[in-house]
Amino acid sequence: MIQMLRSCNVADEWQISINKCCLLNTGRAICDTYLNINGSPLPVVESVRDLGVLVMQNLSPSLHASNIVAKANQRAAAIYRAFTSRDITLLLRQLRAYYGRPME
Repeated sequence: MIQMLRSCNVADEWQISINKCCLLNTGRAICDTYLNINGSPLPVVESVRDLGVLVMQNLSPSLHASNIVAKANQRAAAIYRAFTSRDITLLLRQLRAYYGRPME
């Protein structure tokens, strides 16, 4: 597969960013094979972002969900610090105005 990817890269003049490539083992079996592209070894990672979704080795959505919650908390804290009013209705209205509806 890697050799086919390399040959397509050369033949079709595709530009593959080797720095963005990595190896993610899924499931319980550990793959101890070391892969490389053009002599550059692919790093083995525990999680990777693919199409905006964080994927872990065990395919659990917990890392992705906790990342979404952390971003929502950061946004809410920024709104809270920006306004002197502590009226929850007003703060929620501001949150929705600035960031859309990320909480729903």
